Amino acid sequence: MLFPNLAADKGLRRDTGVGGVNMGARCQRFGSGAHLASIHSEEEHDAVAGFITRSQRRDDDDVWIGLYIPVRRQSWSWVDGSTVDYSAWEKQKSYYSLKGEHCAVLEEDTGFMTWDNDSCNDRNPFVCKYRP
Repeated sequence: MLFPNLAADKGLRRDTGVGGVNMGARCQRFGSGAHLASIHSEEEHDAVAGFITRSQRRDDDDVWIGLYIPVRRQSWSWVDGSTVDYSAWEKQKSYYSLKGEHCAVLEEDTGFMTWDNDSCNDRNPFVCKYRP
């Protein structure tokens, strides 16, 4: 579901680098129900990618979103429990063969923001989604 006014950057927040379980907890300071961003359509992906591009301090920053592979599972899940019904993975890559890379980031790839997997312990900025 596209949050109200997402295209106007309302309902999104970006924060500085942190890894592991701290990411989701840091989102909670923006309000009850705030979580790492889940993305469910091309429109929502473009809104989140645009927000990140406008707020990026360094072009080479990967930015955490709320997609991860839970322990003892082999498929991706959103931290908010919503259905994984859209993807924008970087092309020509296998997302299940890289050991220990169970969290997803948005990264710039040839001028476009695409998804990539990374170690959940890497320190990256992250984007939170919440109802304003």
